[in-house]
Amino acid sequence: MCTRVAYMDRNRAFTGRNFDWVDWSDAGVWVYPAGLQRNGAAGDYSCEWVSQYKSVTASSYDGATADGLNEMGLSVNLLWLAVSTYPKLGADKNRKALSISCWAQYILDLCTDVPDAIEKMKSVYVVSTVVPGRGNAVECHLSVSDPSGNSAIFEYVNGELMVYTNVDGKYTREQVRIMTNEPAFPKQLQLNAYW
Repeated sequence: MCTRVAYMDRNRAFTGRNFDWVDWSDAGVWVYPAGLQRNGAAGDYSCEWVSQYKSVTASSYDGATADGLNEMGLSVNLLWLAVSTYPKLGADKNRKALSISCWAQYILDLCTDVPDAIEKMKSVYVVSTVVPGRGNAVECHLSVSDPSGNSAIFEYVNGELMVYTNVDGKYTREQVRIMTNEPAFPKQLQLNAYW
C-alpha cells in the first residue's frame, strides 16, 4: 500500500511517499522547464495552459506524472483510490477537462502553494483513463503540500471533487499530513482515531 507523509520541523517542510505497486510501472524521472505549452489530454474538452514553474517528476507508465516537486517547493503525490468516481467527459460545461494522467503536472505547472492549488481546481474537472496494458480505469486521489506545511487532499466521490485541507480550518495540519491508498480520506481519519 502506498503512503504519503508530510512533516513540518522548525519551519522546514518535508514530504515523502513510498510506491508499493503490483507491477513495474515504467517509472522515470522527468525534468520540465517553465514555458511549456500543455494540454489536458481529454480531447475536445481539454484545458490548455502554459507551465509557469520548473518541475522534477516521477512518471508512471511513461506517460503520467505520479509525483513531483516544482521550483516553488510545491509537492504532489498521486495515490491509488479504488472508490474514486469521476465526472463524465463533457459533463461540466463551465469547466475544462483534465485527464487524470495530467492532474499532478497541472498543479506543479501552475501553482505556488496549497491555497493556489485549491483555487486552480475550481476551473477544471478530472476525468479517468485506463492503465496502459491493463485496461482497467485509473482511480486515484491527489495530495498537495507546500513549504509552509499546508496540505490538501483531492478526491472524486460520486463524480464530485472533495477537498480536505487545513487551509480552510476544517482539518488540522496533523490530520492532512498522512494519506494512504484506501479507503477514502474521511474513513482514513476515522480509522486513525480508532487506533
